[in-house]
Amino acid sequence: MTTVRKYEIFEWTLTADVSGVENPFAQVSLKAVVTGPEGEARLDGFYDGGNTFRLRYMPKAEGEYALETQSNHPALHGLAASFTALPAPAGDHGPVGVDGIHFRHADGARFFVMGTTAYVWHHRPAEIRERTLASFSRYGFNKIRMLFFPKHYTGNFGAIDVSYEPPCYPFEGRPGSFDFSRPNPAYFREYEDRLRELDARGIIADTILFHPYDYGHWNIDAGMDEDEALFYVKYLVARIAAF
Repeated sequence: MTTVRKYEIFEWTLTADVSGVENPFAQVSLKAVVTGPEGEARLDGFYDGGNTFRLRYMPKAEGEYALETQSNHPALHGLAASFTALPAPAGDHGPVGVDGIHFRHADGARFFVMGTTAYVWHHRPAEIRERTLASFSRYGFNKIRMLFFPKHYTGNFGAIDVSYEPPCYPFEGRPGSFDFSRPNPAYFREYEDRLRELDARGIIADTILFHPYDYGHWNIDAGMDEDEALFYVKYLVARIAAF
């Protein structure tokens, strides 16, 4: 029996041979119908490179859940899975929503926002990231506003290195000529690791999907047309909405 805690992530990993598919990101559709104590929900899965596909769901109630897939790939269609959602871990109050002019967690606990901005800490060197996380916890921050795409800094910052060149890029290709129909799973996985590190400290990530701070250095967001931007948003939501 598969179990997860309420407010944690149930992740279902599926495999399918896509060696004959030109672009699995765009050409293979994967969805699932979820039924359980919250009623029925529909969610999108995503391609994670190789022959791997994933579906993620965060239960907001205790009880039994069942999933069934829908796909245009025969190996991914009509598959079934189930899991049991156990009580939430102590201190985990669930997602935050609006309550009048205030905020509350899903279980009713009040949420007082103590936030800061750390736009691209998520792809700085490991030593800097660890110091950043320690600083977040030391000063009691519970919400971090952060970008998804890299940010290009301009100006003279003296001895401080603000090149902020990411270890890899969000899409296949190179600056100025990215293929926006082919996300780079490695970049997305790095971001998800940062979300997990924040979550372990009770910190919410306020993710900014687009920003104007590229200045033509990578030509990522300015280089997208509307369809490409929507494709990116849909892919990112499928990956991180369950967080």
